[in-house]
Amino acid sequence: MRSLFLRLFLSFWLVMMLIGTVFALIHVSTPDWAPRRKVGMITRALRSHGSEAIALGRAEGPASVERLHAEMRKELGVRVFVLKDLAPAPGSKTPPKEALALAARAAREGKTLRDASPTRELYAVPLGPAPEVAGYVILGELPRPERLRRWLQPETLPLRLLVLFLVAGLVSYFLARQISRPFGSLRRTTRRLADGDLSARVDPPLVRRHDEAGALGRDFDLMASRLQALLDSQRRLLWDISHELRSPLARLNVALGIARQKARPGEETSPELDRIEKEAERLNELVGQLTTLNLLESGAEHIESAQIDVLGLLEEVVRDSRFEGKVREVDVVLRETAKISVRGSEELLRRALENVVRNAIHATAVGTRVEISLRAEPAGAEPGRDTGMAASPAPHAAKRASVACITVRDHGPGVPEEALSDIFQPFYRVAESRERRTGGSGLGLAICQRSVLLHGGSITARNAEGGGLIVELELPAFDREHGPWPSTGSS
Repeated sequence: MRSLFLRLFLSFWLVMMLIGTVFALIHVSTPDWAPRRKVGMITRALRSHGSEAIALGRAEGPASVERLHAEMRKELGVRVFVLKDLAPAPGSKTPPKEALALAARAAREGKTLRDASPTRELYAVPLGPAPEVAGYVILGELPRPERLRRWLQPETLPLRLLVLFLVAGLVSYFLARQISRPFGSLRRTTRRLADGDLSARVDPPLVRRHDEAGALGRDFDLMASRLQALLDSQRRLLWDISHELRSPLARLNVALGIARQKARPGEETSPELDRIEKEAERLNELVGQLTTLNLLESGAEHIESAQIDVLGLLEEVVRDSRFEGKVREVDVVLRETAKISVRGSEELLRRALENVVRNAIHATAVGTRVEISLRAEPAGAEPGRDTGMAASPAPHAAKRASVACITVRDHGPGVPEEALSDIFQPFYRVAESRERRTGGSGLGLAICQRSVLLHGGSITARNAEGGGLIVELELPAFDREHGPWPSTGSS
């Protein structure tokens, strides 16, 4: 049972039910309230009163019997009728018809009978079998107790337990909800913070509370503010460093050009100069990637509102990548295509695709291929799990697709499963990673992820069954009539 709300609810409910049941059992077990003992008490009282009335009538006459019955009614509210062979004895009044019928049954069965209605209770007590009281039946009419007392009668125990069950459940529900609600708010805010929304804060009603939950909410907001300040400071630092490195790199390239010009005609340039030039190019590329990453993370990058032919853009990236692949005897092939458009920045998407394809070229084994596919799928469709990259396009792809799905697969060693979600983090490196072998900076996939997210898409990575890594990009498609499709819509 993982739900805190459910645990609290059941705990409160069971404790309340246990306490209520214990009190009910104690209440019912009290002699004055036990049903059988109550009937026994009334039976003995009526039997004693009836015997006294019979004896008093024989000794003093009907008037004394009438006074005895009047006293009983005045003090206890009980009407008593003494019947002899089902006829009123001297000094007793005639009982109602239903009382006579109950008396007849009691005399016939030889035991005390009880009959209850919403307004009164009837008891019929036969006095036999002694000869002096043979044929006598005592009828007692008791008023029904008021509503509260009637509610406390033992006969109503099942109903009371049912009401207790419902009331305890309702109270437990609100108690558990009141206690667990702050944790739900904190959980939602934590998820937003984990998804990169550094402006996420706890709901104001929770912060305004003057208990431990409110203190926790305020501490959480303080933590989020400090995290935001720390990350903003880090981004500013990277931004400043990348900009400060631009000037020395520019001067280095100028000095390198001057050094080459001073070389004598026909004289070979120094290998050291070639090495300096190569490392300067790498450093310049790294600075450019840092600048791009900072722009994407800060949201400063402008997303152009232009329609982009994804297939055309992908074909250009494939043509350019084949030149780079020839160095490692790697071919780049487009296995599956679909006619589909998206809206956004063509330059950003080009960088994203080039980074993924270049990463695959450097990771795949020598003599293998990097396989790329473009499919049109309805939004929310399960991503393709094929590893051969040769599946047929979706039947309705070219007409009204809502997602452009681009898949890039290499035939390299792949990535450990526990690191698949981390390879999109800046500068992340896996043990014996592809970046260490290829000399990558660890920024390419991070830039790709930020670019895709800015276009309302998503990017995932998984290991292929036959070896290698599959990177899948999904982008909201563009419809000429309706504009961009929402990433969570349906076709």
